[in-house]
Parts: sequence; structure tokens; C-alpha cells
Amino acid sequence: MPPAELQRIFYQQISVVGSTGCTRGEFARLVQFMSNEGLRPNTEVIGFDEIPKGIGRLLEGDVIGKLVVDIDL
Repeated sequence: MPPAELQRIFYQQISVVGSTGCTRGEFARLVQFMSNEGLRPNTEVIGFDEIPKGIGRLLEGDVIGKLVVDIDL
């Protein structure tokens, strides 16, 4: 566990927000299921200079899946 500066979080009223998607075992079963069924996640790779356009598309709901930024494109 990484150390947390609890005093800083408390005094500066910082909100710590997060979630867990699943356990490691659940994730392993999901990966196995996807492999067995021939499923692949829907991703689209964009270049660094396309980030503003990509954010616009996300805000418009024009993206199905995930956008991945490749800084070498």
C-alpha cells in the first residue's frame, strides 16, 4: 500500500475517489471467456495531435469503446 498523507488530505479537504472493477480472479475469468469466444475490446488509436478532436468525439458520444493515444503517431 502506498503511503497516504492523511493530514494533507484532511486539511486541504481533498476528495479521493476510485473504484474497483473486479477481483483478480474475476478478471482472469473474463479474459479467458473473451479468448474462448473470440471477443476483443473495441479500441481506436489516435495520435497526440488528435487529442482535442478525440475529446470532442467522446463528449458527443461518437466513440464506441476506448480511445488510445499513441504519442508516436
